[in-house]
Amino acid sequence: TRAKLDRELRYRDGLDAGVKGVGVTAVDPDSDAAEKVREGDLILEIGQTPVETPSDAVKRINDLIDADSDKPILLLIERGGDRTYLPVRPKTPA
Repeated sequence: TRAKLDRELRYRDGLDAGVKGVGVTAVDPDSDAAEKVREGDLILEIGQTPVETPSDAVKRINDLIDADSDKPILLLIERGGDRTYLPVRPKTPA
């Protein structure tokens, strides 16, 4: 689950007003992301493209899946002031 960075999320997570991205509020426990992404993380980029809203994130993920559904999606995450790239495999339909 993703959330736009509003004043409450910025305060809760100690984020500077100038930081842009999408806050993670929950992670699907059955996804590849469950082992990598945590609640409170900030997604800055998806596939090396900046994202600022949950709809940006969904569109970018869908575009990347449409282009190559087998390829991991590279996320730039900020956690506790540190930034790291994480490859995440899209969840395949059951």
